[in-house]
Amino acid sequence: MTPRILALACLLLATPVLRAQSSVIIDDSFDDGDPSGSVSSPGLWKLQAVTGDNGVFENNGTLTLFATTNPFTFAGINTSLDSALNFFARPLTLAVEEMILDHKGIPDHEAVFRLSLNSTEKRQNMSPQSLSIRFVPGAFMMGFKTGPIDKLAAEDVRGAERGAACFARFEGRATAFRLSLDPHAQPGSISYTLTVRTNGPEPVITRQGTLDLRASDWNADGRSALVMEARRNHGSTLPDTYMSATLGRLTVTSP
Repeated sequence: MTPRILALACLLLATPVLRAQSSVIIDDSFDDGDPSGSVSSPGLWKLQAVTGDNGVFENNGTLTLFATTNPFTFAGINTSLDSALNFFARPLTLAVEEMILDHKGIPDHEAVFRLSLNSTEKRQNMSPQSLSIRFVPGAFMMGFKTGPIDKLAAEDVRGAERGAACFARFEGRATAFRLSLDPHAQPGSISYTLTVRTNGPEPVITRQGTLDLRASDWNADGRSALVMEARRNHGSTLPDTYMSATLGRLTVTSP
């Protein structure tokens, strides 16, 4: 090996390998006092069904969705339909940090926090297609639907147009979660990894699998809207009862 070639080889070995950085689609730390967006993305969020004493607000670097008193009431936010959220075309990772879910005066299973990717800007039970994660005290579940099954949850039941992907019970409270979706690992389906952190004896719970879900099942050319909601899923009017979800940060990235 000539001295010149040897020097070049040493230079290449000494040069750090450059790794592609993730593309940041959403990064909201809820620290500007405006729940409709962030400093870098004003107008990112639309507020849903903020009526009566319900509320969507930011305070001290957190977002709170607060649903109270009325039957089946909710408070939520959603993005616009966006090709950047097309998880059939690109891998996506959605992460929520510093999550506090709280409720008063209603049964546990009626205190719902949900994050979903939908084929419309409506909540998942009103959208014809949806991929959804639902939390209630002591449990989480994920599922999808591909047909307009009005007012039925995507996470619940298997059938011709929907599939319940995973379910887990746990002690303590869920404090954070991360969902990775990959359309390339097994073409013709969506591979997923869902990791939930808790403050209980099982601090990290991971579920992995594949969803029998394709772009042809989805309206809006694969585009999705990201929707989050706190829902007081109780059928009676009861003052001083509520469901609230407080979040410290939401990110959506793609490799």
